[in-house]
Amino acid sequence: MNLILTISVDESIILIFNFVYPSQDGESESIIFCVHVQLLKPDPMVVATKLLARRTYKDTGKQFNVIAASWIQFMIHDWIDHLEDTNQVLILYLRIYL
Repeated sequence: MNLILTISVDESIILIFNFVYPSQDGESESIIFCVHVQLLKPDPMVVATKLLARRTYKDTGKQFNVIAASWIQFMIHDWIDHLEDTNQVLILYLRIYL
């Protein structure tokens, strides 16, 4: 499918495509068709940018906690993987309280 022409009319766009397909006798045939696209008003990109814009930055300290937690989780998984790969022996001990 190839885009041949784009025409802008008022608040819409007309797209003209050429679609080439094989016919039953082995020849290639083509069909031309149009698609009429209504543009959304207001533009969704502008709305999302306005809604998701951060007006002020409040540092609550939670950002660091999330980064630290993910790093600790990564390191624990890394240590466990190294323990399994190197055939180390895990020593368990029993603590007796008197």
